[in-house]
Amino acid sequence: MESVDENSGNTLNFMSQVKQIIKEGNISQLKNFCSDKENEEQVIIFTMSDFNVICSSLDLVSCFMDYLKDHEANDQDMENFGDLFSHISYISNEKELILGFLEQFDPMVEFDIINCLFPGLEIVCAKIMERDKANQTYHLNMVFSSFVYYAESLNLPKYDNYDPMEEYPERAEELKLAKFMKKCTEVGRSMLEIIQQQFQQKEIHKNHIKAVNCEFFNLCIGLLERLSRLNLEELTCTESAEKLIGKKSKDQNSVSQGPHAEPRLVLKTASDVCSLLHSLHCPWTMHCNMTWKNLISSDRKLSQEEFDRLELARGCYLYLIFDKGHGIDLFPQMDHPLFSFKQCIPGILSLLKQQDSVMLHKGLALCRYASNRLDPLTIHNRYLTNALKETNWHKPVSSLFQSAIHISTHCPSKTLRQRSGQFIVRFLDKFVWTDRYNILYSLITNAQHPGMVGYLIGYFKDKLSEILQQQMPIGSSYFLERSHHIIKISVALKEGSETDLLSEYNRLMSSLNMLRFLFIRDKNNKTQIWNIQASIEEQFLEPLRTGINLSRMHFRDELKKQSHPRKEEVSNETEFSICGTNLSTFPLMERKQALESAIHSFDMLENISIRVQEIIDQHRSTIEELM
Repeated sequence: MESVDENSGNTLNFMSQVKQIIKEGNISQLKNFCSDKENEEQVIIFTMSDFNVICSSLDLVSCFMDYLKDHEANDQDMENFGDLFSHISYISNEKELILGFLEQFDPMVEFDIINCLFPGLEIVCAKIMERDKANQTYHLNMVFSSFVYYAESLNLPKYDNYDPMEEYPERAEELKLAKFMKKCTEVGRSMLEIIQQQFQQKEIHKNHIKAVNCEFFNLCIGLLERLSRLNLEELTCTESAEKLIGKKSKDQNSVSQGPHAEPRLVLKTASDVCSLLHSLHCPWTMHCNMTWKNLISSDRKLSQEEFDRLELARGCYLYLIFDKGHGIDLFPQMDHPLFSFKQCIPGILSLLKQQDSVMLHKGLALCRYASNRLDPLTIHNRYLTNALKETNWHKPVSSLFQSAIHISTHCPSKTLRQRSGQFIVRFLDKFVWTDRYNILYSLITNAQHPGMVGYLIGYFKDKLSEILQQQMPIGSSYFLERSHHIIKISVALKEGSETDLLSEYNRLMSSLNMLRFLFIRDKNNKTQIWNIQASIEEQFLEPLRTGINLSRMHFRDELKKQSHPRKEEVSNETEFSICGTNLSTFPLMERKQALESAIHSFDMLENISIRVQEIIDQHRSTIEELM
């Protein structure tokens, strides 16, 4: 008992000396003091006979961390504390010390401070994997949960007006998150190597390895979900890029780089995560939808939140593999393109339903890779729907098109809007003619954006141009026979002559161009365009011309008022709007330009509508002559 009391007294005296040195701020002396052989035994955890525990090593961790939290330590001090944590980890009880380390992974603790813990944490984790095989799964879950929890607490960088065609220096938040995740993968890999060696030496059972792999897989999912929210585009070595990354950034959240910057740290981290995942499972199996669900949980149904997180991580993984090429050489190159596309759809949809442009870019890039490998007329809608029944996406094709349309009409990035629009028409071409018509009809009917409707009508006209060739494409009769239904909804004017022509301008121009093309090209009435010619004149062309005349007159009057304003008119301004925007909010010169542009648009609509009417009249005259 006296021996215990003596040890207790020595420990208290040791801690008092440590606190005094820390109070003086002499961290170099502290490092030498704790490393002294005579003091090492005071660092080691020991247990008294009445089970009261004196944990001087845990006290040291808390004491060191308190100092780091309260003081702005320099780089040398940070390095010294890292060495101290390593030294403590070598000589202390790992089961007790790991709790002291992990409780520091608090969102309120800065990453630079957390970073000091990793050298010691890696040592402690390795010791636990070697000495406590029976409880490896428990310890892995505890460590990895702390990693993911802290990663999710770190601020994400804000990519304002993100455009994948632009160069972006690495943000401070991005670097911090990348460094943390890289440390996590290093600790994970060191533990995995020990476990795999134990399995090879038959020290642990196969079922144990399966449970262990599940914990590593959950870690990878957490890291990939974070990576999905980061810009993973490489900086190019072009002259413009050198100017951009070499100059001091105006963005205070970015880190300036030299003209010959190394590959971005976040890309190295992404590669490490993929490599860790491939150490667990054969890469080609990671391509499949059900593999991921079975690896995370084969005996229970995932919640919607868990499913969304899983699919987002998987989408990021497939993007890293197929678009960025991380480990692409490990994948089979002879897989069927349609099978590959089917496996990519859930991940694509998970990325495309996000609001963040960085994530939308990943989804569109994966779309481009997966769909470009497909030949035209190779997809059956029913096949994809049935093949993806096991996922939560019950209408994958419809969901994919709706997501692409939403991006094309609402995304702030012009590049992403253009890429999404290009994907829509290219993806439509991959379907057989029957599905192509049904999907197109649904899209035109349900699309709310006039510009998108006009874009789809233009595609419809192009497909009819293919079909009306001398040799009609095989299987296109279904499309042709039902084309008059799309023609009818394309020329519908729900509000008649009172339609807002400027808001509907793109749709109306596409519809008029389609009519002009069909009335000239389809002399044999294959599309049944001549059967509905009378209704087109009565319900579309006539009210359209009336609306054009009324709108043009109205805008010309307003243009005169703006060009020669009177005092009484200025004081009694009436609301005049263009496409829903009040004209009074424009500067005077811009008001005139907007009005003149609108009048020009009315003239364009009138010119084409007159041309369409002339074609109809000529056809009517020809028939009357023949009769």
